[in-house]
Amino acid sequence: MNNAYASLKARLIAMIYESLLVAAVTFVGLVVAAPFAFVLREWPVFSSTLIALILLWAWRWYFVGAWRKKEQTLAMKTWNIVLKSANGQRASRKQLNLRFIWATLLLLLIPSAVYLVARHYGHEPKSALVLGMLWWILPWGWALLNRERQFLYDVLAGTALFSAKKPEKA
Repeated sequence: MNNAYASLKARLIAMIYESLLVAAVTFVGLVVAAPFAFVLREWPVFSSTLIALILLWAWRWYFVGAWRKKEQTLAMKTWNIVLKSANGQRASRKQLNLRFIWATLLLLLIPSAVYLVARHYGHEPKSALVLGMLWWILPWGWALLNRERQFLYDVLAGTALFSAKKPEKA
């Protein structure tokens, strides 16, 4: 591995591929959650909470497990990207967990909360969705402002995405 940051283009393309893999992980999580949801159907708050926790666990298992084992997910491997600490060393377990937590907050929880609050205050679904999407774009848009082109959750977790390509010999 060289110490060059992965290109923003490669990271964004890998993210598209990653979304397909996350859909598969989500499906598996829902298969696991379905029996619990059925048993708890009389208590929708408990059922929904349990489903959400099972999905978060499945996503964390997929991402943090892959990052710990090989410093990359399948999508990152396809695009020659590795996840390391910002100084280029192997990321610690704490950093990997922080990256997952920050990404979950910035990409899922905050946009969802913005949507729900906007709907509560009378915004139409379409305008509430636009408001949520603006917050959803923030972590990735941060890369356009950051000198190293790193996503906001990487900056907050002290991690960075590097190119895994071997430097070419001259």
